[in-house]
Amino acid sequence: MTNRETGLELEVALSDFQEVIWIKYGKLQTAEVDPRYYRLPISISYEGEKPTRKVDFVAPGVMLVMTFFLHSGLTSSVIILERNSGLWERNSVLGVTDYEIVLSFLLVMSFFAFLNSLIVVGTVYFLYSVPCEGSLVLVFVLVFLQSMNGEVFGFLCSVIAKSITQVNFINLGFYYPFIHLSGVVTSIDSMSPGIRYIGYLFPLTLAIKAVRKIQSKGYGLFHLVVVAGFVSTLVWTVILSCMILGILAYRRVRMRK
Repeated sequence: MTNRETGLELEVALSDFQEVIWIKYGKLQTAEVDPRYYRLPISISYEGEKPTRKVDFVAPGVMLVMTFFLHSGLTSSVIILERNSGLWERNSVLGVTDYEIVLSFLLVMSFFAFLNSLIVVGTVYFLYSVPCEGSLVLVFVLVFLQSMNGEVFGFLCSVIAKSITQVNFINLGFYYPFIHLSGVVTSIDSMSPGIRYIGYLFPLTLAIKAVRKIQSKGYGLFHLVVVAGFVSTLVWTVILSCMILGILAYRRVRMRK
């Protein structure tokens, strides 16, 4: 069994269905068969709120992963095309610094990140009617910041890679670890301690946890989980930006030699 939680949910559903069948067609049973034999040994009942649906649990992770890698691929493809066409070198000859190039790309792509984040949040919470107990503004801001984070990551991939094919391989190489270790499908708290610590190193983990708590518990901006989601997102954006500028500066120095 690859997912214990899903397996238990499926086991309960099959048991309930089997019990209904045996009770409904009780006349077909023999005298030796008791329909209560097919019931679970414990009675499962819920007081107050019902447990979270799988769709509601997965929605925050899907939103953040989708926006992150969408803008990562978009940004890296645009930069690779401009670099192959010689536009990057012409700007450098005209005196445009690496910092100005990075900042201009991020400012231009932030417009698309804003629109995409607006569409994603609206689709999930209004079209698919996923309930949200907290502020949708906080959710939107986190999704937007992760979109910007994806743009910076895509910029870094385009700086390292030499072609769109290499960029696609890098994105795919990071996509599946992000899916499985960032708490998208299963909670990060249900993982083993070693895997959990590795998962916390990914830029999406704390942000997914923050959006999930805003959505299900109604946490505000100053709750520790939400603050951690915002801080981790901004820290990763700064780290990736510094890596980009460092690689570009190293290449400039190497070319001068």
